[in-house]
Amino acid sequence: MNKQYKISIKDTQTVSASNEDEAIQMVQETLNLANQNNTTGNAPLGLNQYRDTFTTLNLSDTNTGHVNRIITTDSDSDTSSTNETTFVDSEIDQFMRSRNTEFSSSNLKASTRYYASLDGISNIDITPKLIEIARDLQLSNPGADGVFEVGESISVWDDAIEIMRFRLAESNHKSGAYNSPNRVYDANPYNKSESMASGYSQSSTTLNIDTLSLSDDAAGEQYGGYLLKGAILIGETSGAIAYVKDIRLVTDNYGDLIGTFFIREPHENPVPQVRVPTGTKTFRLSSSEDNSLGIVGSTDISSAETTYSSRGTVNKFQNTIRVIELTGNLTTTNQVRTRTLTAVRSENISTIKTPTPVINNITNVTRNVTNVTQVNQNITQILQQQRHDDPLAQTFLVGTARGLNSFNDDELGAFLTSIDLFFASVDSLNSL
Repeated sequence: MNKQYKISIKDTQTVSASNEDEAIQMVQETLNLANQNNTTGNAPLGLNQYRDTFTTLNLSDTNTGHVNRIITTDSDSDTSSTNETTFVDSEIDQFMRSRNTEFSSSNLKASTRYYASLDGISNIDITPKLIEIARDLQLSNPGADGVFEVGESISVWDDAIEIMRFRLAESNHKSGAYNSPNRVYDANPYNKSESMASGYSQSSTTLNIDTLSLSDDAAGEQYGGYLLKGAILIGETSGAIAYVKDIRLVTDNYGDLIGTFFIREPHENPVPQVRVPTGTKTFRLSSSEDNSLGIVGSTDISSAETTYSSRGTVNKFQNTIRVIELTGNLTTTNQVRTRTLTAVRSENISTIKTPTPVINNITNVTRNVTNVTQVNQNITQILQQQRHDDPLAQTFLVGTARGLNSFNDDELGAFLTSIDLFFASVDSLNSL
């Protein structure tokens, strides 16, 4: 018959084994585990003692904490300005102001070159209505690189400086709307054998300037300026390019001559070479390069002249700039109060009362005591491990009475609820 050992310990599970060695090992492991899980203090515990550990947290009062004051200062500034223009004085302008002025003359000698002068000054800037163009910088091949478009703006450049801007009229335009003339050129004044078409092509040898728009824009906000020989012409819409081949005033086959003269800004720095005084002046067109009057009755020299009046005042203004700088400082004070959190750990070691061990005496056993002796021996081994001395071999204890550091046992102790005894044979005369 197999032996079975069952031992229940308070607050632990019941352990069972099939032999004495296994039962002893399981009891010892259970006791050790209980001891390890309850050793929260540092001091060793004695017999029948257990430890209760308490932790108390205390936060210092708000009135006793340390106050740390942190002061930070930020600054910012802003600047604003106002511009005031105040009239100071005015005076008569001494020189004619910069602008384009259109001239138109008829009944001159046909197909003849003329020279312009203003108040006897012959080196003023002249722009003929028809510009002779070339497709190369050497000015040797007439024509254009690309096709210019009627009505587009043409910019004129000299050494990366824009010196003029004008609107392009139809190729044969003489008078009327720039894109719908009422009078046209029959032939090219620079080449009488070349007829004039209304449109442009890459082989066109002239560009037709809308001189009226140049003259109307007195301030030169959109159109204005002067020409130089070799300057580059760029169509802002078409992208076509050409060069100013020459600047000549030549009448057509009817003796008509149209163009503009330009007066440069007299007050610019550096001062221009030509500055024309204000007042009434004579504008003259002459076939004589040196503006000679010619012999009375001779037809060798042809000329035409008119008066040109200019006057104006110069207003002087004083420009005042007021700069206002605003600076602001922001001071921030932060009060930081420090409070102390204290943790106090305390423990209480108590001793529990161990109940009186229960001793079971086995009597009337006359036979088969070998097994009982084995049980007594095993129990004796357990009691020896618990460091208890018991004069009765049949007595053994569980729970707090084990004498180990167990902290969760019941104060009233723990007992074996049952025990199974097995015998090889039983006396038939004497019962247990």
